[in-house]
Amino acid sequence: MKSFEVHGRPIPWQRTRSAGKRRILAPKYRAWREQIAWAARAAHITEIDGPVGMRVAVRCADNRVGDVDNYAKAVMDALEGVAYADDKQIVELRVERAVNAKDPGLTVEIWEEVGHG
Repeated sequence: MKSFEVHGRPIPWQRTRSAGKRRILAPKYRAWREQIAWAARAAHITEIDGPVGMRVAVRCADNRVGDVDNYAKAVMDALEGVAYADDKQIVELRVERAVNAKDPGLTVEIWEEVGHG
């Protein structure tokens, strides 16, 4: 199992907007996804070929929080091409959310699931 931390206000998954044939991500959301991917690379997270398990612990600064599944989706999207080829490889997922005004952010644990396939 490998883990990494991402510090800063977590941003839940957001739908893309369309401009003609182009799809546009909100700038803050795009930056958050990039921050997650860089933190994973800095922690030497490498691509898993088989089934994946993941735990995401979200620390929000206050009670104005999004749905836990949307925080997980942001992490899952950010790690495509970093920790796995496609988020369809995730066979186990646990998401927790808590309020922590002093240290908002994420803790992500990721591992290869043995016995699936």
